[in-house]
Amino acid sequence: MSSIKAIVKKDLKDTLRSRAVYLSLGTAVVLLLVIWSGDLRDMAEGLVEKGVPSSQAAAALKPMINSIAVMLSFALTIFFGMYINGYAVVMEKMKRSLESLLCTPVGLRGIWLGKTLAVFVPSAALGVAITFLGLFGMNAAVIEPKLGAFIMPDGAPLVAALVGVPAVAFPLMLLVTGVQLILSNIRWVNIVFLALIFTVGFGLSQSLKLNSGSWGLVGVLFGIAALLALLSAFLARFLTPERVVLSSKG
Repeated sequence: MSSIKAIVKKDLKDTLRSRAVYLSLGTAVVLLLVIWSGDLRDMAEGLVEKGVPSSQAAAALKPMINSIAVMLSFALTIFFGMYINGYAVVMEKMKRSLESLLCTPVGLRGIWLGKTLAVFVPSAALGVAITFLGLFGMNAAVIEPKLGAFIMPDGAPLVAALVGVPAVAFPLMLLVTGVQLILSNIRWVNIVFLALIFTVGFGLSQSLKLNSGSWGLVGVLFGIAALLALLSAFLARFLTPERVVLSSKG
C-alpha cells in the first residue's frame, strides 16, 4: 500500500510542476462556465421578457440547473483526467522508466492502480469542487439578479454530480490507464478514450433529457460504472510485464 501511495505522490508532483497544466485546465474551466452561464442567462432573460412570475421562472430553470450540475461535473472531471493522464503513463514511457518501476515490489497491478489514482483523485476533486463553485457563481451572477431566487439542483442530480460521476470516472480512467500500459501507439489510446467518453456522455445526456431530476439517473451512472469495471477486469487478463515493456519500446 505504501508503494502505491509513493507512485501516486510522485505522479501528482510531476503533474503539478507543469505550468501548461494550469493554463490548459484554467482555460477549459472558463470556457465551460461561460458557455453554460450564457445559456442559462438567455433562458432566464427570455422568461423575464415574457412576464413569467419569478417562482414559475425558477421552476422552469430547475431542469437546466439539474443538467448543468451533472454534465459540468462529468465534463470537468473527464477533461482533467484526459490531460493529467498524459503525465501518468506517457511521460514514463518517454523516459523509459517503466521497466525500472516494474522491478519494484509494488508489482504491475499496483502500478496500474497507483497511476490511475494519480489521475482520478485530482480530477474528481477539482471536477466536483469547480462544479459547485460554478453553480453558486451562476446563481449569484445570472439567476439572483434577474429572478431574485437561488436555484440549486434536486437531490438526484446532486448525488449524481457528487458521487455518480466520480463512480464512473474511476473505472473509466482505470481502463484507459491499462490500455496506455499495453499499447505503444498513443493514437489508439486516444481513440479508446474518446470513444468511451462519447459513449458515456451520450448515454448521460439522453438520461438527463428524459428526466433530469429522476433518481434513475443515479442508477444509470452506477450501471455504467459497473460495466466499465467489468471491462477493466477483462483488460487485466492482457496486462503483463512483457506487454508493458514491449509497448515502452514502441
